[in-house]
This record gives sequence, C-alpha cells and structure tokens, in this order.
Amino acid sequence: MTFTDDIEPKLFLYRFYFLYIDQPIVVEASNEIAARICLKQSITSLGIEYQNSKVIGQTVERPVAGVSVKYVNDQRFVWDGKKWELK
Repeated sequence: MTFTDDIEPKLFLYRFYFLYIDQPIVVEASNEIAARICLKQSITSLGIEYQNSKVIGQTVERPVAGVSVKYVNDQRFVWDGKKWELK
C-alpha cells in the first residue's frame, strides 16, 4: 500500500444483471454492501420488469482517470481520479 492509497477516494462501479433483462443496473459505491443497499432502496423506481426479476450476476470495476465516462441528463462526465468532471 502506498501513501496515496489512504487518501484516494474509493469508488467502484457495480453492475447488477437481472434475469431476462439485457440492460444491467450500474451503481456507484465505495463497497459491495453500500452498492446492494443502494440497489435495494432504488428498486421500486427502476420499473416493474426489474422488480419482478432477480439478480443473476454482478461485476465490479474501478473507474480509470481520463478514460471512464458517464452521461447524466445528456451531459458528459469524465472520471479525473477523484471525482466526475463535466467535459
């Protein structure tokens, strides 16, 4: 472990895959427990197809600075290593 490991924010992207649904749900969280709590709290707003399905798979990845991109309300954000920056 390096010194910077102690001060860098820990953000992971958890993708939850549901039975018979092609599109996974992506949750940003610091750990798996937090991701599952977030998924459970938001399941009612995801739509009936997700509510009536079950999680059959999960992946986790770490965003890469300058490479990882997300879109919110048609705005493009790039991970800078500490936070999402509007680009």
